[in-house]
Amino acid sequence: PITYVVYYFIYLSVFYTNAYLFNRINKQKTTIRILFIPTIIVAEIVIFGLINFYLEKTMIYFGLMEVPGGIKLTFVSAAMTAWRLLYFIGFSTGYVYILKSMEESKRTEELRRQNLENTIYNQRLENELVKVENDYLRSQINPHFLFNTLSFIYNGTRKTAPDAASAILSLSDMMRYALKQPGSSDTIYINDEVEQVENLINLHKLRTKNSVFVDLEISGDLTGVKFLPLMLLTLVENVFKHGNLSNQANPGKIKVEYLNNKLIISTRNLIAEKQHGESNSVGMENIRKRLDGFYKGTASLNYSKIETNAFYTEIVVENVN
Repeated sequence: PITYVVYYFIYLSVFYTNAYLFNRINKQKTTIRILFIPTIIVAEIVIFGLINFYLEKTMIYFGLMEVPGGIKLTFVSAAMTAWRLLYFIGFSTGYVYILKSMEESKRTEELRRQNLENTIYNQRLENELVKVENDYLRSQINPHFLFNTLSFIYNGTRKTAPDAASAILSLSDMMRYALKQPGSSDTIYINDEVEQVENLINLHKLRTKNSVFVDLEISGDLTGVKFLPLMLLTLVENVFKHGNLSNQANPGKIKVEYLNNKLIISTRNLIAEKQHGESNSVGMENIRKRLDGFYKGTASLNYSKIETNAFYTEIVVENVN
């Protein structure tokens, strides 16, 4: 019957209206909730009670509902209506707090999950830190042991095998230099790297019994001039790696020039027939990236194949200091 539909609509409206209002109130402070909750419940009972009363009178008027003697607003009828409304308001309130409890539980679970992830992440970081510290300690111990060993071998060979002793000394100096290098964003005195270039040339000459021919030329006063670390050494290593240095009449040439606050580093070498490892261009582009990243347009790198079978590189740094 239509009366059931009407009652269903009324009580469903009570349920969701109450749920909506309680959701809004729960977002307020505790004192506001204490004041408003009784007021809202009373207002809902009065408003929906009146709606219920007048809907019943309307249904009786149109013959949709039969009540002997008609319907009157009495204390008993009002109390019964209020009880039914309170019944649905109670269900609605429970529904709201169940949803709230589920949301709180979900939020708590999410926080617990985040805390667990943070704990795992922090533990991983801590483990990495311990590993780095251990690696650092090992890096301090191993070179110390290695240098002591090289010093022992050097002292044992300098009289019986002077060439071997010279090679050990050069190697030891180069290793000390490489280990104490700053980060890639810092600079070093280029004179220090020139010394290592001399050590590198000396090592190759000793290794090949002076069958490689390389000339190192220094022009200008390099005192106090700073440059990116390992750049000059990289160019020189490319000369040895990719160059044909066996021609005494056409040796490899390395030149470091400083004039009017401009640093110029150039190399020239014959190209070896057999190439080893990555091509020259890959190494050159890596150098170009470092120059561009640090000097921001005030440094340039040029390299090319010249003459019939020679390779040429040049780094120019303006306003180097």
